[in-house]
Amino acid sequence: NRDLALTPYKSIGELYLAGDGLARGYLNQAELTNQHFIEHTFSDGLNKRLYKTGDLVRYLADGNLAFVGRVDEQVKIRGFRIELGEIEAQLQTCDSIQSAVVVVHQAENREKKLIAYVLSTDATQMQTLDFTEKLNANLSKHLPDYMLPSLIIPVQDFPLTANGKIDKKALPSPEITVMEDKYTAPKGRIEIKLATIWSELLNIPVESISAKANFFELGGHSLLSIRLLAEIRAVLDKELSVKDIFEMPELYQLAKKIQQQDSFAKVTIAPINRDGVPLKTSFAQQRLWFIDQMDGGSAHYNMPSALRMHGNFKVEIAEAAFVAIIKRHESLRTVFIDADDGPLQVIKEQFNFRIKVTDLSNLTKDKQQQKIKQLVQLDAVKAFNLSTDLMLRVSYLQLSDEEGVLISNMHHIASDGWSIGILIHEFVSLYKTIQMGVKSDLPELPIQYADYAHWQRNWLEGEILEQQLDYWHKQLSGLPQVHNLPLDHKRPEFQSYNGAIQQVSLDKDILHALHNIALDNQVTFFMLLHAAFAILISRYSNSNDIVIGSPIANRTQKELEGLIGFFVNTLVLRSDCSG
Repeated sequence: NRDLALTPYKSIGELYLAGDGLARGYLNQAELTNQHFIEHTFSDGLNKRLYKTGDLVRYLADGNLAFVGRVDEQVKIRGFRIELGEIEAQLQTCDSIQSAVVVVHQAENREKKLIAYVLSTDATQMQTLDFTEKLNANLSKHLPDYMLPSLIIPVQDFPLTANGKIDKKALPSPEITVMEDKYTAPKGRIEIKLATIWSELLNIPVESISAKANFFELGGHSLLSIRLLAEIRAVLDKELSVKDIFEMPELYQLAKKIQQQDSFAKVTIAPINRDGVPLKTSFAQQRLWFIDQMDGGSAHYNMPSALRMHGNFKVEIAEAAFVAIIKRHESLRTVFIDADDGPLQVIKEQFNFRIKVTDLSNLTKDKQQQKIKQLVQLDAVKAFNLSTDLMLRVSYLQLSDEEGVLISNMHHIASDGWSIGILIHEFVSLYKTIQMGVKSDLPELPIQYADYAHWQRNWLEGEILEQQLDYWHKQLSGLPQVHNLPLDHKRPEFQSYNGAIQQVSLDKDILHALHNIALDNQVTFFMLLHAAFAILISRYSNSNDIVIGSPIANRTQKELEGLIGFFVNTLVLRSDCSG
């Protein structure tokens, strides 16, 4: 194999030659000799000079060797190493197939595809509609899904080079509209439901989603993969992993995997009885509450934002919209009290909310900008009182009758990055409906954050808790306490949290190339960039054990998607950059 280890009997490997009759090398071609003639020590200590033939072979039952293909015909698609010759050999076992050639085709910013060209002994049969379907059905019985050609093209003959070999460059080029955009209607209950789920997640018409559509080529990414799993769990009662989506990114492949899975006992988060009594916090809330107590009230976990408003902005309508949001989401009107066993959350049924308005319209433009910067900064560093305050505050800086700045701030204990998107979406929707005097069309929330906290406390215990702890103890064993990057200043005694954001722009060509690399290696764009960053840190720090923290949405159940709350978690991504 590629590691110069002997392959198991009947497995495919490269043929090496040895013995007394082996040549010394290529005459006057030292570089070529070094590439193909090697010294190798076997496991028994025997040292041999070997010649790399480049031929891929495997043993037959009778002891003979069967030629499979060439090493230079081995390709990697979606993380799988594929022998094109093996697909060709399987095609040639099909009825009426005289010969076959399989090549790799890649359109711009698209995943690599396997294209098969076949020559049949029956020209009439090649014209029938089910010709390629029968070939695909036959191949699927003998080859894994990742080795099945995306397109099979019948040909009358193969173009040849001057020395009689098949000229692969002269084969008819598959039309991109045929290969990528040919519509195959989803069939069966699972494919149809899966197409509907993709349509909602990817925001594309369901009628345009082919059974052979690729989730990632249609715009899917790691975050949407998590939401896809949640939808499959909720709609189809089947449990898949993120790995399944990467290995089977085409709709029909994923539907087949879902069909093979057993149904599971759906994990549901049910509303709990409130009765006005304090409730247990989630683990994330507990963590932030302790930090806030230690710091004596801190603005480190404030989540400020500012929006420039243009037009006839009505503060009273905005205020009504925010009141409706606070009523809708208990997390924004939850306060925390200290108890014997740690913090408890108390949900306020009655609350007062006002948008603080500051009129700056009498100032000059320069003075306005200075005052905006000052007031935004003051709000950003103003700590929340977790025992009394609403977890959302809003103020409005009026610059003129047609312009202003809307400042909002939430505490992280009640919110996260995902929640900001929900807040903005619901504010825009409610502002419009209140302005028009119609009923809101926002769907009812099936649960609240306190229900999630109760479920989490009861779920993460016993055997499940022990499994999680055992995994992370092993994963973080021997973890370096700090990075080894060279510093230009002495590390301070106390962490200051001072830092900066560095932004880098990539041009279109580099971006397309990176997307192609990600598709070829069956990883998301984030995974590719994380790997590159880890290698960069490794080189600068002269260390192979690289630890990077990365936030995850942590909303694996569908009913959590519409909630404002603190779900995000920081995962420790530990990379071994030694090889």
